Amino acid sequence: MNVAHPETVITGSELRARRIAVGISQYRFARLAGVSSALLSSWELERTTPRPVTAQRVLAALAEVE
Repeated sequence: MNVAHPETVITGSELRARRIAVGISQYRFARLAGVSSALLSSWELERTTPRPVTAQRVLAALAEVE
């Protein structure tokens, strides 16, 4: 997954590492981002890529917890 934002691009593995670094579970983070934990897992494992609108929500949720 490459999550793109005007000034930010992160891979699924980077997203996972940053989520773990702040100590938030995949389930809780998925709820904050407004997606299912199964979908978040798919992104973190780089099996799928989120739509741009969803990617922005994920990045916003990440910014909230960091």
